[in-house]
Amino acid sequence: MKRRILLAIMLLPCLAFAQSNLPFTSLKPLNKGNIILNPGYERDTYNDVSKFCLSAGYGFTDWCVAGIYAEYSTNTSMIGIGGDDLHPYRNHFVYYGLHNELHPIPLVLPGFYFIDVYSILRAGMHHQICIYEEDNLSPDYNTPSINKPYIAGGIGLAINPSKYFGFFYERTYSSLKPNSFHENANNKLRPYNRFGINIRFGGPKKWQNPKQ
Repeated sequence: MKRRILLAIMLLPCLAFAQSNLPFTSLKPLNKGNIILNPGYERDTYNDVSKFCLSAGYGFTDWCVAGIYAEYSTNTSMIGIGGDDLHPYRNHFVYYGLHNELHPIPLVLPGFYFIDVYSILRAGMHHQICIYEEDNLSPDYNTPSINKPYIAGGIGLAINPSKYFGFFYERTYSSLKPNSFHENANNKLRPYNRFGINIRFGGPKKWQNPKQ
């Protein structure tokens, strides 16, 4: 065990030296001091619901980004009321809260931005609002809205052709359970696939970086 730790310590300077000759590197930090916007599109693997997503974060360090996020989706469903007739109603899904990302690669290869692997954690609120689309239905038939806190976490992979712009994929799992009629409703983890782009701007000012 001690030999492995000693070997890792000896390799770190080699990695730092090699990093200076790698392509896709920059003296400017990848995340530190930057504002990062992530517009995206997410699919729920249980009921195939699509969501439009937007997060905004700030790089407190090159390996730690935190901020806020919001998500929205809507779909139309049918329900039988008082007989065999089906009546349409629309679901509105709203999510918002705080998120945190941890990026380990900048710890080993500072300034390298082409590939970025990170973990992500979200904590916030989920609202489901159901509205019937027929004016002649009594308000008593309105499905009660759902308001509950939840957490979600997983991993992400980003490919950045530029230090200011890239593409990302995230696989996350949510504490929100599937609908009771779904065959996997007893599964406590709810998986999501998210695709999108990341946009970075800002960065440390000259007075914050004496080397510049």
